[in-house]
Amino acid sequence: MRGITVQRSSTRRRQGRPTSAVLTRAAIGQAALRQIDAAGYAAMTMKALAADLGVAPSALYNHVRGKHDLLRLVQDALMEQVDVSAFDDQPLRAAVADWARSYRDVFAAHPQVIQHISVLPVTDAPRTLDRYEAVAAALAAGGVPRSRSCP
Repeated sequence: MRGITVQRSSTRRRQGRPTSAVLTRAAIGQAALRQIDAAGYAAMTMKALAADLGVAPSALYNHVRGKHDLLRLVQDALMEQVDVSAFDDQPLRAAVADWARSYRDVFAAHPQVIQHISVLPVTDAPRTLDRYEAVAAALAAGGVPRSRSCP
């Protein structure tokens, strides 16, 4: 039929990957931390985590290899909460005390996580490593020999 224009709905879902990121490693880490806090590490599954994030489980595997890799994101999510700002403007002794209290408070608020992340290396957790490097740099600037502040 000539002259008839067919309009297609623009609400149809496009196929393929979205043009902008739906997930970030930070968001995955935060969601995993919430699940561990709520139900414990053993109860956290990739399927449950994906449901919490509103994605298919396969989408998670674009960002993490598995549960062990997920723990690094949880480690980063926790360590990002540890306040190291006192090293910017306080004397070393006061800054270390503030940092230690913050560290204690953050981990005390998440007891389900401690036993699982305490044995992880920090090399694959960039925000965790940044926090430790800030502390090490402040200690070095305060005259603490590197041999006493870094293994």
